[in-house]
Amino acid sequence: MDNTSTSWSGSYDYIVFTVSFKCIPHFLPITKHQHGFMSRRSTITNLLESVNDWTLALNDKHGVVIAYIDYAKASDTVCHAKLLRKLASYGMSGDLLEWICVFLHDQSHCTRVNNAYSEYVNIHSGVIQGSVIGPLLFLIYVNDVTEIFGNDCICKLYADEIKLYSIIHSKGDYGEMQTRLSELQCWSDQWQLTISYKKCSVLLLNNVKGGHQANLVLGDKEVSQPDCVKDLGVLTDQHLKFEEHINHTVTRANRVANLIHKCFISKDPTTLMKAYTTYVRPIMEYASCIWSPHTVGLTKTIESVQRQFMKRLPCCCNVTYSERLAKLQLDSLELR
Repeated sequence: MDNTSTSWSGSYDYIVFTVSFKCIPHFLPITKHQHGFMSRRSTITNLLESVNDWTLALNDKHGVVIAYIDYAKASDTVCHAKLLRKLASYGMSGDLLEWICVFLHDQSHCTRVNNAYSEYVNIHSGVIQGSVIGPLLFLIYVNDVTEIFGNDCICKLYADEIKLYSIIHSKGDYGEMQTRLSELQCWSDQWQLTISYKKCSVLLLNNVKGGHQANLVLGDKEVSQPDCVKDLGVLTDQHLKFEEHINHTVTRANRVANLIHKCFISKDPTTLMKAYTTYVRPIMEYASCIWSPHTVGLTKTIESVQRQFMKRLPCCCNVTYSERLAKLQLDSLELR
């Protein structure tokens, strides 16, 4: 474990601030395209909306160009003066705005290495990570980024991760995406957010051989165009098949399942199954509504993880899979 830690100090009224914070969402119009830190929204809702649009485009024999944009240390580089200006533009004023101003400015930090401490240094930028209001302040700071894109380019947000995509009818449509990327670069420079170019990528979706290719540039750097991109934890390929994601998920799940059998001294079936449902099954069920297999082969591949894990239990080695499920009162992964 790393022996380096950071401590914070600040002076503001926690109780009054917490009560006042409850009224913020009532008048702040957070964009509907933001799925991070929002009630009833998550990575799954972000993926569902995106994949639905992509599927409709592919069914209509069109292509889709998707740009994935990530920022470097985004929450640590938020400019306090510009954040307060945005809050004021949304109608926030009076004591509430003053409390947030104190919260942002009256902070300092030091670094501890073992028993040695550095000097305290004032924090001049960023929202405090781990605080209640920090995520909301960051959402407000990036909230207007969706306004720079027109109807021809759809923007989906998850905290500091931005996903842009456009439907491609002809090769000339790639120029529209390049224009949007240039506008995003200008917006990022204006609000002092540094794009992590190494983490940015472009994915071209098409269901025909020899599809169009695009050379898109962000800033002065060409954006990489891999055949497969991890989109909020789901590996997405050029044909939206998700076979690579399923194979990767099964490999990860089998690795953890084997560790459970190897590391647990107790061979009690109840104990092992609790470990399985806690550590293994969530790996296979994350975003399953997005990549759920529709072929018999992939369905069996997913089911094999649970099948093999249960077969190694002392009470289930000589019975069929259906009998194991009944004995342990579990459902198959396909049914779940």
